Amino acid sequence: MESVILKFEQLLNENVNYIPTIQNEILDAKNPGKWSKKEVLGHLIDSAIHNLVRFTEINYSEKPYRHRPYNQIDLVNLNQYQKTDIK
Repeated sequence: MESVILKFEQLLNENVNYIPTIQNEILDAKNPGKWSKKEVLGHLIDSAIHNLVRFTEINYSEKPYRHRPYNQIDLVNLNQYQKTDIK
């Protein structure tokens, strides 16, 4: 398990340095009905936050656990990831 965590940390560290080097044109590019790469990254952040809450709540909430959905598209738009500076 420790090697998995170390590998994950390595990947995070590599990408922290890599992502800001990607050209804005690539990060901002959108196809109709699709998210840009910036919006995908933002969605992954939103998803991680919501899943952390879910994983924590499931340990102490009344069973069966009631899944709380969230509107991914609205949250990506609300957080304006498309306009956010990647740095």
